[in-house]
Amino acid sequence: MSVLPGGKRDADQMEAVSTDLTTSFTWRIENFSKLTSDAVKSDCFEAGACTWQLRVYAQGTGHGAAAGTHLSVYLELGDDMWAPKVHHKVTLVNQADASKSLS
Repeated sequence: MSVLPGGKRDADQMEAVSTDLTTSFTWRIENFSKLTSDAVKSDCFEAGACTWQLRVYAQGTGHGAAAGTHLSVYLELGDDMWAPKVHHKVTLVNQADASKSLS
């Protein structure tokens, strides 16, 4: 394994790490409709040799007219020293009305 200056791994290693890795993580947020504008963080989870965490703002992160009109979801890389290229999919399940779920 070679690590480049700044803690980044070389391209060959990133390719080796990124192939054929699929992970599923389910996070159920209790009392979602009562959340404020503060962020809620998931537990950390492992995927693709990295540690990840989801952060959700139930009222969004918009300002002015956009404030409180949307949901903001962020996928955050943990304390790893490199930033891999990833493809991810987030599915939001509406437990009250499954037809309103988003993917």
